[in-house]
Amino acid sequence: MAEVAATLPTSFVLVKHEDGGSIIWQIHRHAPQLRDQDAVRIMGIFIITDPEGLFGRHFMSWFHAIDNEQLRTLTESDLQPAVAPAPE
Repeated sequence: MAEVAATLPTSFVLVKHEDGGSIIWQIHRHAPQLRDQDAVRIMGIFIITDPEGLFGRHFMSWFHAIDNEQLRTLTESDLQPAVAPAPE
């Protein structure tokens, strides 16, 4: 298991299977009134079924970029849908 320092109010777990996987994605909002300035409150949890593993690759790329501190501004190409590989 690996983790990076929290810089965004979100977290996720990537569950890999032989045939793809799932993503459990938790979205937070800052709630400094709870305990301290860094407190967050859960806004929502999404479970994304990803049988082809397309979304999982994007999430892992995002994780590695943050882990390596290669942060950059999002571009329009970051928001384009993933293209499934052609069947063989």
